[in-house]
Amino acid sequence: MTRRNGLALLALAACMPLAACGDDDDDGGGSGEAAKPAVVSVVTTETGDGVRMRLSGGASLRPGVTRIDFRNDGKRPHEAQLIRVEGNHSQAEMLQVLERAGEGGPLPAWFRAGGGAGQTAPGTATTITVALEPGTYYVVDTAEPEGENAKPYYERGGLAKFEVRGERSAAEAPAVRGRVTAKEYSFTASGLAAGKNRVEFDNAGKEPHHIVAAPIAPGKAIADVREFFRTEKGRPPVAFDKFVTTSVIDGETTETVELELQRGDYAMLCFISDRKGGPPHVAKGMISEATVE
Repeated sequence: MTRRNGLALLALAACMPLAACGDDDDDGGGSGEAAKPAVVSVVTTETGDGVRMRLSGGASLRPGVTRIDFRNDGKRPHEAQLIRVEGNHSQAEMLQVLERAGEGGPLPAWFRAGGGAGQTAPGTATTITVALEPGTYYVVDTAEPEGENAKPYYERGGLAKFEVRGERSAAEAPAVRGRVTAKEYSFTASGLAAGKNRVEFDNAGKEPHHIVAAPIAPGKAIADVREFFRTEKGRPPVAFDKFVTTSVIDGETTETVELELQRGDYAMLCFISDRKGGPPHVAKGMISEATVE
């Protein structure tokens, strides 16, 4: 499920600056809520070589639309990926699946990618809204640490747990400015504007997907991006120092995310594998163009 294989092609992410996402609830057209969602706060800090993840608001969560406020108080990029476990499966089992998935391994039916915060720059915060289903949830820091053989952040303390039980809440997702829909194997986007966007990310497919969006370099076109990922040769025709990401969501799932974008053309990429395993979706042609006005 994780993006280790594809992002390694880019010498990527944890070493690059990220566009900051804010947490202004008034942006994106207002709330439009019939009832306020429950709020889970996740804060990540660093303690030497370790990571500390503090979670509040998850003691008695009901199913339904829930707001996740994630703040990175560390000095390196971090993530807050939600993973829902169905049935009687341990944390150790979940982590074993996650590790294998990072190498293109399969995902069992009980392991579900439930949204959360994509890679978030040091000293910044972001808000995600997602409909939680009943089950056991883990908040996992799946960001790529520095160093080729560095121990994953989730093995250094970047891990928390909460339960979702009871009657479904009546809360609704907030109004959005833009929309991105993923399916096998493409994206379509509309309503994206320069600046901070509140965006509905809809996975209309059956497989898990995420978004890695990077500006296409001046003088380059989406055809150059496809050629680069086909051959893995030459200089990337995208500005990966300005890319933004979302978390991974399973098929037929929707979340609302905050994306900081600049005007121009973007390449939208997915580095996640099918649930049965195999190559990342970018290798299957999941490379689409989106225009930010």
